[in-house]
Amino acid sequence: TIIGGTVCNVHLVDVYFNSTGSQLGGIAGYIYYQGVLRNCSAEGVIIGTSDVGGIAGDNRNLVEGCGFDGYVTGSGSGSNVGGVVGYNDRTIQNCFNLGAVTTTSYADIGGITGYNGGSIYNCFNMGSVTSPADPGSIAGNSDIYNLRNCYYLIGTAPDGVGTSYYESPEDRLGYVEAKTAEQFSGGEVAYLLQVNQTEQVWGQNIDNGGEAQAWPVYSNAVVYRGYQGCTQVYSNTVQTVTEPTHSFDGNGFCTACDRGYEPAQLVDGSYQIKNAGNLYWFAAVVKEGYEGTARNSYANAVLTADILVNEQVLTDGVLSADCSDFRVWTPIGENDAYRGTFDGQGHTISGLYISGSDTEVGLFGTVDGQGMNSRDTGT
Repeated sequence: TIIGGTVCNVHLVDVYFNSTGSQLGGIAGYIYYQGVLRNCSAEGVIIGTSDVGGIAGDNRNLVEGCGFDGYVTGSGSGSNVGGVVGYNDRTIQNCFNLGAVTTTSYADIGGITGYNGGSIYNCFNMGSVTSPADPGSIAGNSDIYNLRNCYYLIGTAPDGVGTSYYESPEDRLGYVEAKTAEQFSGGEVAYLLQVNQTEQVWGQNIDNGGEAQAWPVYSNAVVYRGYQGCTQVYSNTVQTVTEPTHSFDGNGFCTACDRGYEPAQLVDGSYQIKNAGNLYWFAAVVKEGYEGTARNSYANAVLTADILVNEQVLTDGVLSADCSDFRVWTPIGENDAYRGTFDGQGHTISGLYISGSDTEVGLFGTVDGQGMNSRDTGT
């Protein structure tokens, strides 16, 4: 137990801890209020029943800059098992797990923490998380809004959070996101973990002449983001091109990438939407902002022409037999209501396509505020 003390810069390797008791961790079993665990790591096997973590079993204050690799398992029904912390009631930040986390019981189990009643910031998990219940690659049980800027390797668990409150993967953007092995090894995750921090924490050898690293590490090997054309690149060299350069076709879509939309022009306070790319750009701005344009759910727009997104979605009311090449539509005002004015000016939007299980679906997801004036669309 750590009560009001600080444990820092401790690194354990080749450890085996096995206890039928609770609150078992590689570095500390119980971090009490005002206790701090900072810049520590553990490698080995941790086996317990309840509140079991690779670094700490139960955290009531702060675990920061800690990582685990090895094997963590908890056997108690209704227990909390995590790669870093078993039960978290306060703060975990800048931590990672590379080890396997398992349980054979119905427990809250996650790659960073099993149960999260506090906050988790700037963490990643690349270790497998398995359970007969609902494992989460970051947290087994957590309110999604108590997580910020966390990433996990695709395939390590069915989802980033086992039990939480959100409707779709898009709800998690900025909170918990899945990434590929290439995105980890290529520097993207290191960049995202570090970008909003004032002190240097996360780095990675990408192209600086050092031995290449497959995931983010605690280092001064700063990762920078830039663009070659419209492709994001990550490097240890400062990038001078920080915005994408797209080449648009006549319908407003980039000819080189799938997510390049021609920006709509702002005239007298309203965006002028003349093609499908403008429409997708506008939806992205309303939702989360897009490539230098800040998020704005109050943005106004007018259609200046008829718009065609996909051809022959329906034939005599029957859906096309092959929808694989259709561009999927994301509603304007998805997750958060659209509050501006959208004037269709009598124009028609044709060929919108959505197929899934989301709620609040249409040209618009949710509309609140001033309202809109638009004709029906083909969907």
